[in-house]
Amino acid sequence: MFGLYPKKGTLAPGADADVVIYDPHAEQVISAETHHMNVDYSAYEGKRVTGRVETVLSRGVPSSPSGSTPAATATACTPRAPPAST
Repeated sequence: MFGLYPKKGTLAPGADADVVIYDPHAEQVISAETHHMNVDYSAYEGKRVTGRVETVLSRGVPSSPSGSTPAATATACTPRAPPAST
């Protein structure tokens, strides 16, 4: 994937293990009170939607359990491999 394999784009030993667990059937109501934004309003306030992120794993560590603010995680730049010559 964009020259980042096998560090990104796969669930395998040695890969980053960045994973989002998504529930496509969960219902929620959008609200500035429950969403993590730098403003205190939402253009979608009160809109009922289907689908919700349950958990985010960053490098295999849970960083955002359902209903909580995402935790800061250590980041590192993953350099891309040079493009293959054609």
